Amino acid sequence: MNTLKFDNTGGFPLDTNVLDFMQSSYKLFNSLGYLAGDLAIISGCEVTGSTVKDGTVFIKGELLPFKGGSASATVVIREEKKKLPFEDGVSKEVEIMRYATFGAGSNAHNWADFKRFKPLPVLQAEKEDKTTVTALAEKITKLEKLLKNTIPIGLVAIWDRPANEIPAGWVEHTDLRGRVPAGQGTGNFATLGAEIGEAEHRLIIDELPAHKHAPNNTFNNFITFGNKIGNGYTVSGDTNDKGGDVEYALGIGNQRRYNQRDTEEKSVGQGQAFNVVQPTRIVKFIRFVGFD
Repeated sequence: MNTLKFDNTGGFPLDTNVLDFMQSSYKLFNSLGYLAGDLAIISGCEVTGSTVKDGTVFIKGELLPFKGGSASATVVIREEKKKLPFEDGVSKEVEIMRYATFGAGSNAHNWADFKRFKPLPVLQAEKEDKTTVTALAEKITKLEKLLKNTIPIGLVAIWDRPANEIPAGWVEHTDLRGRVPAGQGTGNFATLGAEIGEAEHRLIIDELPAHKHAPNNTFNNFITFGNKIGNGYTVSGDTNDKGGDVEYALGIGNQRRYNQRDTEEKSVGQGQAFNVVQPTRIVKFIRFVGFD
């Protein structure tokens, strides 16, 4: 920075050139305002209710005092010129004081656009904090990716707790309500997502195993011939009438045995559906949907 030596002996040559040199030298301080940027609050200007205190601002490359007061929408730059008497007796403008304050005009600036400048140590500390936060965010992102790779979206799991305790990132998988999952295969198990099976079943004739019912008497069968039972007769040399070894049958009159039919046994059973559910514990199925 430029300096002046005032301690030389022999009389200091103080003239307008020296004063201009001084003025040009301290204009360098205006450059420091660019560290904060245009329309910056360098110091002061604290807001209390609707009042703003005095301070220092930087506007269009110039450091200026700020004269506070009742806040308004815009800020203007004002000049106050002071005249001093010269040796020739004429008063001329010597001191020109520039400052910013609230007001209106063609070159007004919005007060809302002014930004408060933070000291460099504070900015450095915030930068370090942001660096830490950024590093933490990156780690969280990596963990989320790892979680997605470890637990893929759509994974269904068994949940043996109430619905209000389902953890974050999971929802109830309602497609499996009242159903047991089975691995995809062939036949009835070929279509993914198909719903098959039943909780109860009624047997049909084709599902019964082949079997015979033995009458609880000395005959293998009973044979009837009409609406009236007559005398019995002996059948010899043929067992097609189911007469057995003794080959006796009941008949009507002299009806031939080929007109005879087997009697039906008493009907049993009610055809009720029976339970085909395997031993089961009721649980909920939950599906991983990821985190927001």
